[in-house]
Amino acid sequence: MTKNVLAFDLGASSGRGMLARFDGEKITLEEVHRFPHNFSMLNGHAYWNLLHLMDEMKNGLRKSGKDLSGVGFDTWGVDCGFLSREGDLLAMPGSYRDPGLDDANMREALIALHPNGQTGESTIGALEAAVLDGEKYAFGQTGIASLAYNTIYKLYYMKKHMPSILEQTDTILMMPNLIEYLFSGVKHTEYSIASTSQLYNMEQKCWAKPLLDKLQFDPGWFTEVDLAGRDLGTLRTDVAKETKQQDLHIISAPGHDTACAVAAVPAKEEQYTFLSSGTWSLMGISSKTMLTGDNIIRDKISNEGTSDGGYRPTVNIIGCSTCYPNWEGDMLELYRMLNSIGIKVNLCLLTNGTQLQELQKIGQAALNVVINKELGKPVAEWLFKNLNQQYIIADIPYGFTASINWLKKIATALKIETNIEALEHEIAAARENIFDSFSALCDIDNSWSLKRLVISAGSSCAHSLAAVIKKDLSMVEQCFVRINGPNEENRNCNYQRWQYAGDLPKLNENEYQILCGTDRERSEIGNISQTIYINSVMPAEKISVPSATYAGIRGWTHFMQTVFRQLRLFIYLKKESI
Repeated sequence: MTKNVLAFDLGASSGRGMLARFDGEKITLEEVHRFPHNFSMLNGHAYWNLLHLMDEMKNGLRKSGKDLSGVGFDTWGVDCGFLSREGDLLAMPGSYRDPGLDDANMREALIALHPNGQTGESTIGALEAAVLDGEKYAFGQTGIASLAYNTIYKLYYMKKHMPSILEQTDTILMMPNLIEYLFSGVKHTEYSIASTSQLYNMEQKCWAKPLLDKLQFDPGWFTEVDLAGRDLGTLRTDVAKETKQQDLHIISAPGHDTACAVAAVPAKEEQYTFLSSGTWSLMGISSKTMLTGDNIIRDKISNEGTSDGGYRPTVNIIGCSTCYPNWEGDMLELYRMLNSIGIKVNLCLLTNGTQLQELQKIGQAALNVVINKELGKPVAEWLFKNLNQQYIIADIPYGFTASINWLKKIATALKIETNIEALEHEIAAARENIFDSFSALCDIDNSWSLKRLVISAGSSCAHSLAAVIKKDLSMVEQCFVRINGPNEENRNCNYQRWQYAGDLPKLNENEYQILCGTDRERSEIGNISQTIYINSVMPAEKISVPSATYAGIRGWTHFMQTVFRQLRLFIYLKKESI
């Protein structure tokens, strides 16, 4: 089946919509719409003609047919838009070609960034020294060269000359992300375009708060930063109706046009030189390490982000097995969570099958993360002995708290700082959703009880699940665990062992149990109408549920919703039979 996606590239003189068709083997490109893109002068300032661009991009959507599955956007760097608390655009976005963004404005901002504050001296020599020190400070905070049109100097100019806009600002979005917001309603910032702002710390993978504080910029203006490829959901209802595009997903592309160009370079080497030519030409190198030093600052060399998150620490995940029916969904969730804190997965080493070309890059990771001790520790020990690759044991995380602790453990091992604020907000929303499901269940019938949890699994999974379920579902009175496999390690966990169905006490009429295991255990223990069955932790005979996930934040939300959904069905059927 052919997959069709539309990409809008907004250059400095024109925009175009390119339709890409993938038939499973090759990609073909077709230009479906081209339109002028010129900035407009108003009251001495240069602005994006955003209303015109939105109309033209809607025309491009109409021309592309009804079989589109996704659309993405890229623009040049540095420019941004300003949103109110209500999500309304406060002004037309300014262009980097604005006459006010000159060297004098930049130099004034750099003096303000002097590490020890304003010099107080006004001699030419003192001011030049302050500018140089400020430039070094800004580079140290961001890894980006100081150029007069960078976002940081735009905001500095606005703070002086257009303060009313900033005073009303709730969110600042870089241009491709602003366009995504106008089409999807989702606010976020993509990594490669964030790097062009000179407000983002390329080494620590977070907004440069010390720099923001020095210039009195509100850190709350800026959203979470994520890698390209995020699915932002479907078109806003009004846009979908206007363009006659239903179920069209907005996919966050590499927002910076140069990052898009570099992503398409057919280089096989990890390091290579590229030349990208458009309105102007850029020459650069692909590198896994940042370039630093006085000569780098002097030559105005920037460490801009790539589409795959350049300069990010990488890890291998070891101990995964395709025997687990939900392994793929779990791994995608772990990838997502690691990406959210700036850690890239280099390789997921499958204990029962990994391609040779994938194994060849195993040594590129900074750390091996063993998510299943029984399956992965021997491999990690071998890699430590032969490649001196460090490893940690970090069981696959089930539950909200365990997920955050899992990320912190990995970040600590990598010696990097983490910003989990966005994930904590995600957890808070998930907890509220789960509580609503629980309350709705109690409204139907409050006489039920979750009597026990029954688990049949390997040691790592069994203990992890038992601990989190007992914590998050405190109403569960009993926990029975059967350890499968050779590892009978007795960890500190309150549970009872079971071997046969007869080991489990009988359930009363309004009592229910959660079973984590396979069809074999479900048949063994019986009580089908009182058993909430989760096929999640053991090899399931010829069962594959690649879309399911029980690990991580999204996985645990899914787990809890599955429990309450099944319980609601049981209670409803029982009431109907009375």
